[in-house]
Amino acid sequence: MSENKSCKHTLSSAVAGLFIGAGVLGSGYFAADSFKEVKLANQMLTVKGFAEKDVVSDYAKWQGTLTEVGQTRKEVYERLMAGKQKLEDYLKTQNLEGVTLSFDQVYIYSVNKINDKGMGTNEIDYFNGSLTVHLESQNVATVTKISKDSEKLIQEGLNFESRSPEYLFSKLDEVKIELLGTAAKDAKDRASELSSKVGGSIGALRSAQQGVFQITRRNDTSTSGYGMYDTSSVDKTVKAVVTMSFAVSK
Repeated sequence: MSENKSCKHTLSSAVAGLFIGAGVLGSGYFAADSFKEVKLANQMLTVKGFAEKDVVSDYAKWQGTLTEVGQTRKEVYERLMAGKQKLEDYLKTQNLEGVTLSFDQVYIYSVNKINDKGMGTNEIDYFNGSLTVHLESQNVATVTKISKDSEKLIQEGLNFESRSPEYLFSKLDEVKIELLGTAAKDAKDRASELSSKVGGSIGALRSAQQGVFQITRRNDTSTSGYGMYDTSSVDKTVKAVVTMSFAVSK
């Protein structure tokens, strides 16, 4: 029993010493929490594997909203319809091949007057209205251009608010599977190298845990404990981490 405990202690200390001496093992991704990356307890080695892949968005979504005010619902509605016509005329000048275009229902609501004491009253002051347009397409460049050129609508006097396009990657599930395999191999290679340095070898896989995926802007090092999915950029990087534990023998 005493000899077994001594063996455990020796192997554990050796691996810890190896890890401290190495400083950074492979990717800088693991530099911050080195002691958390490798644990050796009860003859088991736990390591993290990492993988990443650059991808380019292949789907884009964009929306913009027309707003109008008036003294009656009818007045607001007519102004919105006039604005919609200008918006449709603008879109006709764009390349809409392969673009899905849709409009929400017109939304009109009343705004009540405020009295001298700053309190709301039951008397209607005016009406607000809005109409939102949506565009979706696999042609990312077209959606981007339409979004940028929509500033012309403001120059024509429309109360139009353009939102930033959202950029998505439709084959994300395929990439995730690929990265999990690469990250698992990376973890196994790390475990094998660490154990061999102290005269041991890894055995059966004891456990494996998938971490959250980080989909970030290209060259962005941001991470989140809940995972990230950046939709603001066309060029993205998908990152995966797995935690694996292996049996270790002397």
